[in-house]
Amino acid sequence: NLTSSLNLSPWADITASFSKLTYDATTDNLVVAGTATAIDYDRSAPPDASILSGGVGNPASFAINIQVDSTGALVGGSAGNDLRIMGRITGGPHPTPAYGELLTGEIVKFGYADAAPYKLFEFVFQVTGGSQAPYIGQQVGVIFDSVSGFGGSFAANFATSSSGNADIFSIPEPAAIGLALAGLASVVVGRAAVSACRRKR
Repeated sequence: NLTSSLNLSPWADITASFSKLTYDATTDNLVVAGTATAIDYDRSAPPDASILSGGVGNPASFAINIQVDSTGALVGGSAGNDLRIMGRITGGPHPTPAYGELLTGEIVKFGYADAAPYKLFEFVFQVTGGSQAPYIGQQVGVIFDSVSGFGGSFAANFATSSSGNADIFSIPEPAAIGLALAGLASVVVGRAAVSACRRKR
């Protein structure tokens, strides 16, 4: 069931790997945690810069923390940032050599699809801060995929494998506010193809 659409624009693109999604049906907490790896500003390969850690205890991290009810509907955000990407960037056109927040945001929309063999989750966030926010825009969409752990229901706890991938895209304003999620299907298919290529490497 898809419930929002991501109309992606060719702005910054942040990628994350080794990501895992967990859901607690008792608390409604949905959490995604992974490693932020690269950022691209012009949508042409290769990425413009790697996202690096800040040393021991300061990982290059990607995290989502929101609440979703047993029907799969978005309840709202969590205390603090719903989206938080941490790290440092030493290359590319917009370096941030000191470790810190690269991007933060608050949840606006959520969607999902149990489209075998991929488990797909989509998010839209209002950007609230981070050193890369000026180069990304007011809203971002996130597509997370995994190959296991989700059967299409939020009635019970579940967790995906830790090999999931996530792409963070900017969304142009004001179109993002009125999106209808049915249009996401073509984007999901493309994202799944990219993920399949990654796994073959």
